[in-house]
Amino acid sequence: MGAMQALRGHWAAETHVTDPITCPECGGRKQQRLGTFYFRCRFCKGLGWVGGPNEPAETNHTPPKQAPPVWERSQWRDPMVASTFPCRYCLGAQVVTSVDEAARTMLTVPCQCAAKAGGAD
Repeated sequence: MGAMQALRGHWAAETHVTDPITCPECGGRKQQRLGTFYFRCRFCKGLGWVGGPNEPAETNHTPPKQAPPVWERSQWRDPMVASTFPCRYCLGAQVVTSVDEAARTMLTVPCQCAAKAGGAD
């Protein structure tokens, strides 16, 4: 009976819900393209397949708390950081880029600091 329980325990440790299949998000390409940028696939973590030991549905984790927007983070209270970057939104680049993952588009517009600097001239 002890051998049967040991076998059953070993079987349970090695069993997975699904066999490995091609990642449905990236199609096995291991990356996703957004404009001219390539990102490692978030679903398969860049492996190109899911299932077996790489089964995203089997991970039991809680989602992280929503982080505040970058321009509201506490680092801006540091005088060195605040003096290095003149604008919290564009970090001195004078343009802001928005990424819409659903539409797979990137939009770049002038930052509000560029409009203020241009209006002063």
